[in-house]
Amino acid sequence: MASPATTQRSYAGYLKTLKEFYESDIPSAEIVGLYKTHERYPYETFLLYEHGDIRKPIFADCADKVALDFACGPGRMILRMSKIFARVDGVDLSAPLIKEAQTRCPDSKFWLSNGDDLGDVPGATYDFVYSTIALQHICVHSIRMKIFHAINAALKPGGKTTLQMGFNPRFPFSKIVSDKRLDDGRHQVVFARDDRHAAWNEDRVDATALNSACDVGIGANDLGVMMDDLSKVFSNVDYWFHMGVHFDREPGEDPFGYWPSHWLFVHALKR
Repeated sequence: MASPATTQRSYAGYLKTLKEFYESDIPSAEIVGLYKTHERYPYETFLLYEHGDIRKPIFADCADKVALDFACGPGRMILRMSKIFARVDGVDLSAPLIKEAQTRCPDSKFWLSNGDDLGDVPGATYDFVYSTIALQHICVHSIRMKIFHAINAALKPGGKTTLQMGFNPRFPFSKIVSDKRLDDGRHQVVFARDDRHAAWNEDRVDATALNSACDVGIGANDLGVMMDDLSKVFSNVDYWFHMGVHFDREPGEDPFGYWPSHWLFVHALKR
């Protein structure tokens, strides 16, 4: 077992690696990945309606409410959510991405995160905090838990949050080796164990691969532990799925190149 000092250095080293990656010269569209696919995805439906059911909005009206986008990147979702909320602000660990978001969204406020917090976001300020295509890329359990606590602190009394992550019921046996039709007509899909990604409660601080190369993998057997963890931070925790990961891809994209089979949306209230 690593000593506390070694663990702390590894923790700090992971945050440094994370920050350096997202502050590199990679164009923001490439960091987001599958940019056009994500632009078409109906995030609003799954962030703002229970189980993606438009008969069940989480707010009766959003027009007078203020929202915060965690890991906002270049402001892609702020532009979209600003059509629904009175104001949408953003927080990210990348100064260059925040600068780009400020140009795109001049009416929003932005904060720089250290990677395991919400920076100087004021407490009890937001009616809604959301996150898309970001938290699944954090393979360190203790960092995610710190972020969850910071999100809870940023919410007003009665505030709500919806957070998106990846899910595959078979994880860690989520890597598709082959998918074919046999001579006798049967459909055969072969899976292999995928150890590239961390388990839900794992602190993989030594990870050097980032942004889909080393995610937190969530499978059917992890849902109970996940709910226990989130219920320590928030109240009224719920979740829903959408099998939208392998669909609506651009021509030529590998439909089996990404481990999740579903998007998982976790919804909760401020504790």
